[in-house]
Amino acid sequence: MAGHHAGRVTGWLTHTVSDVAEVAVVGAPSVRRPRPNLVLRPRSNTARRALRPIEVTYLEAVIGFAVCAEMDWHAALRTTARRSDHRQRLRSDLLTSVAAAERGPGAILLRSRMRELCAVVDGSPPPPPVGNVDVPERQRGEALTAAHLPAWMALSRSARIGALSTFINHWAVRPDRRLAMCVPPPDGENRLDLVRIAATVHALCVRDAVEVPDWVWAQTWHEDVTIYDVGEVTPECRASAMPSCAHHGVWFSEDHIMCLRVHGPWRRDGAG
Repeated sequence: MAGHHAGRVTGWLTHTVSDVAEVAVVGAPSVRRPRPNLVLRPRSNTARRALRPIEVTYLEAVIGFAVCAEMDWHAALRTTARRSDHRQRLRSDLLTSVAAAERGPGAILLRSRMRELCAVVDGSPPPPPVGNVDVPERQRGEALTAAHLPAWMALSRSARIGALSTFINHWAVRPDRRLAMCVPPPDGENRLDLVRIAATVHALCVRDAVEVPDWVWAQTWHEDVTIYDVGEVTPECRASAMPSCAHHGVWFSEDHIMCLRVHGPWRRDGAG
């Protein structure tokens, strides 16, 4: 795999902007797009032929790290250290020698990062996180705050959805706590999760006339993505999106910030 899909395989990325898969191949393929959902990317390094598909995928993910990751490099190394299923299939000596044969812009950085990656594959501990994220302790029954979300969201895709949904529900049923819920800025290794949180908080604040915290404005993404799903942001998605989505580059409709207990047809006040 190449591009965004390489980042998905390595665990460094949680989204893609297209359903079209990119696959790196040695040489110039006779057909660049053999199927509507498949694009072949030619590569000139013939040493790649000795690699397994997953090894090529990691090589591509390192080469395209700017578009293949939502975290910084050291966080990516920590993610790889936890992937024992992948590390067992990566041959560090071979990966290092193939990376040395790569040419073009960024080749020096590639070789440096590949040496660090292979050290982790061989069992060396990855660099620890810099500093300690000060997450306020949440008491039983207390409303979630934005600062509580990153650690929960990082567990899995379903956890990401569950964390934001719970925050939205707490926001809806505890109007007296809304400002306190969004003032503490979130912190975490996944940069896109921070933007997802900011975009959600921004939309909630605008809808419910709460002052938008300063930290929210600083969180933007370099490409347009949907809040959870794989695929490009379509014109239909833009047309139905909340106005604040454009600032962050994370797109969703009003349904994302609705709580069924409050906004559904069976609201607790009996109206609707």
